[in-house]
Amino acid sequence: MNNYFLRQIVNFVSSGGNFVITIPIGIIVATILETLYFKYKIKNNLIKFAPYILLIVGLIFFGSLYCIQKASYTFSDDIKNNTLNSIWIKTLTTWKEPIIICSIWIIIMTVILSYGTFFFRVNFSRRSDILQNKYWIGALEMLTVFLISYFTVLVLKLFFARPFYFSVEYRNLFGMSDSNEIEHLFDGLTIENYVNHPGAKLLIDLYLQTEGLELNENNFKLATYWMAQTLWQIPYGPAPEPVWRWTYWFIPNIFSRVNSHTINDGVINWSSQAFNGDFPSGHIELPLSIFGTFFIIKRSGRVNFKNKKILLFTFLNSIMFVLTFFFMIVYRFHWITDMIFTPILYFAFLPIAYFKTERWIYAVIFHFSKNKKIIITDNVNKTEFKIIINNENFVFKIKKKGKKAFKYEYKIKTKYPSLLIERI
Repeated sequence: MNNYFLRQIVNFVSSGGNFVITIPIGIIVATILETLYFKYKIKNNLIKFAPYILLIVGLIFFGSLYCIQKASYTFSDDIKNNTLNSIWIKTLTTWKEPIIICSIWIIIMTVILSYGTFFFRVNFSRRSDILQNKYWIGALEMLTVFLISYFTVLVLKLFFARPFYFSVEYRNLFGMSDSNEIEHLFDGLTIENYVNHPGAKLLIDLYLQTEGLELNENNFKLATYWMAQTLWQIPYGPAPEPVWRWTYWFIPNIFSRVNSHTINDGVINWSSQAFNGDFPSGHIELPLSIFGTFFIIKRSGRVNFKNKKILLFTFLNSIMFVLTFFFMIVYRFHWITDMIFTPILYFAFLPIAYFKTERWIYAVIFHFSKNKKIIITDNVNKTEFKIIINNENFVFKIKKKGKKAFKYEYKIKTKYPSLLIERI
């Protein structure tokens, strides 16, 4: 984190999560929209372009607000409120970097979504096999694995957590001692050596400048006292010792957890419930979810990795995945266990999305369909229940042949007395 270039990559990757999520959402929505347009033969291009334009304009609008927010923090507010927002958000740089990085993200995502709009509205919409190959089912499979894994990550964050591992970063960056007593945190920091610590130099110089003070022993003590008071109020630090007692995750009591540590008689005390809820990682979920596009691609047949577009898509998304994985650990925003566990969750849910989504969809269609007709097919050891849609048969339920299948057939006959059932 002492390296300027690496700090900006961290800043870039961290900010990306606010934008990258629009890609899987855009792909899912576009695939379903084009299917509906094809099915109902909608010819009005204004209607067809409207959702895409709203997506791009919405991204630019909210992305711009995000840029403004990141650039609007002032150091005078930090001093007054004992916060480090302006420094932390800007990752110890000037005000320009965050707004430049956010603007780069807006441009990148606008280009990607604009190309996506052109592809789906012009190229994809010309395919004659949209309904036959059921690309919309692939999109809903992509949505299923995305929602299940993302929701699971959010729920697990409530139960698994651990202190933010900032002992190294804060102590190196601000020249802090290993003491948890406020008046002794900066014992090793002097007027002569504070310039050797980028974080301490930046904060002390800005404090003196903002307060209109000159650099002398007394004002230096005021600045370090302000730094000490500010750092202990941040939910993530300063980190307590010994660090060897920490675990890679922890199961806290969620019914009595608090958000920070406390101070008594000048000594910083960590509450046993002062955790940040960063296990598992939501950041890595975003580039990971874009790989769900292969659910849609596979509907046209086998995924051909010799295809240049598929290779380019895989390469670029893999780079984003690797950057997010590595630099969120460098940032100490996540531990490696956070980053590993989320992909495990995602890939664990892939079979559920692949084997169950289509059946769930047709079960819902069957439930709300007015003209219900069921075809029951008995195989060697299972019974398939199919619904007829657009003169095609789709399996919406599979039961073990015998008692279970009989019970299910009896259930749907009782619930839908007018149901037409045909056995094959």
